[in-house]
Amino acid sequence: MNTLTNLKIFDKKIINVTETIFKIFFFIYAATSYCSVTYGHPVISFLMWPAILLGGIVLLQRLVLFKKYKSMPILLPCIAFTLCMGISILANFSYDLKLNIILLGYFIFYFFILFVQDTSATLEKIKQEMRFFSFLFIAYMTIAIIASFAIMFAGFGSVTKVNADNFEVIVGFVNGRLWGVFPDPNVGATFSLASIAMMLCFILRSKKLWIKVLLWINIVIHMLYITFSDSRTPLVCFLIIPICAATIYAMSTDKKNKLHFVKSTLASVLVTVLCFTFVYSAKYSYNSIMTKINTSQNETSQDTPEEEQPDNYETIDRNYDLNEDYSNRRFDLWKSGLEVYADCAKNIFVGTNFYGMRMYAYEHMPNTYLVNNSHTDFPNFHNEFINILVAQGALGFAVIVWMVSAIIVYVVKNFRKLNSSNSIEFTMAATVILVLALASMFRSGVFYLFSPGAIIFWMFLGYAIMLLEKGKNQED
Repeated sequence: MNTLTNLKIFDKKIINVTETIFKIFFFIYAATSYCSVTYGHPVISFLMWPAILLGGIVLLQRLVLFKKYKSMPILLPCIAFTLCMGISILANFSYDLKLNIILLGYFIFYFFILFVQDTSATLEKIKQEMRFFSFLFIAYMTIAIIASFAIMFAGFGSVTKVNADNFEVIVGFVNGRLWGVFPDPNVGATFSLASIAMMLCFILRSKKLWIKVLLWINIVIHMLYITFSDSRTPLVCFLIIPICAATIYAMSTDKKNKLHFVKSTLASVLVTVLCFTFVYSAKYSYNSIMTKINTSQNETSQDTPEEEQPDNYETIDRNYDLNEDYSNRRFDLWKSGLEVYADCAKNIFVGTNFYGMRMYAYEHMPNTYLVNNSHTDFPNFHNEFINILVAQGALGFAVIVWMVSAIIVYVVKNFRKLNSSNSIEFTMAATVILVLALASMFRSGVFYLFSPGAIIFWMFLGYAIMLLEKGKNQED
């Protein structure tokens, strides 16, 4: 092993460069994969193979230099969940083996490259890397949102069915919602919130006025996408995230100052009110303007031949009723998940594996809501905990409970030792994590959805742990 470490590939600078290039490639690969415009495009393969090759090299480097990573907190639950996934795949060998092996590969990258950090790294290096990937995510979201609005204002909207299961790839403004370049507007809106949290950190840290102005303008653009997506997930986040972020920031900057805590709490309430006001007023204003334009067009074109009638502008309005089912089918899906989970002993203990959930339902439970409803055959249960329970069984679910509990215990135990100079970065990381985790209660997210958001979640979870770890060691 000592001979191996003398090779140039295990030089510290080479390792840093290899890891950074891998993370960039992996992020771009995820961004093009989770994009309606490039979905299924050959360009994805040109990004996938370099990412896999570089990931393999990084894993080899980390295996040889395991001593630098073995003290990373929460490492054991990561190893345990990976083993649970392997057991589930073996127990459900006939259910889409290829896709489940690819998913296992993603988890190996998530856990052992993105999350696990070099515990010998300096605090400044951790913060530099976090700033860089925050900038990368903000840039990605800005380009994606501007492209989405450009497609919308061009009057384009399309629904294309692909694959054997008729998966719908939606682009543009469809069904009264702005999908844009995101396959799911709920996910796009969630990513927008995470990006806003990052921009607020840059605003607080930057000393240049022009940078602050540009970032505030960009925040408005992100809020407009949230409005036009007509997603309710951000509304839930508006109720919960600001107060959580304010509490984390207040406690990490001045733990004993009760007035400081009160001010932060009031500020969080104000932020919540402003966010709701912005979304509803922007939606109302846009719909009013479009309605007036449509009315005016219809009045002036009464004598125009039918084939020359101008198209009406769409308003932000879901074309399906939520009054009878405010969960938008989620309650039925969650119930279906519990039905599939409890159907047999194998499912209870080791699950069906993720890509086997629907196949199992087709074969053994054709009447369950997942594959028997008036809408579509759903690919998952729109809740990450239920997805884990069904896919990995009680064994995998127990490991995730262990992982979440271990993270909470670690944060509570070490938070009081966090240096106040790192409070902004830690608050930002925690906010991003909370936004993406909360959204995963309503959609597949940080575990089973391969997307830029999943990559950012696991990276920032690792960064947050390291900020606490370095705070504990009193590094600055």
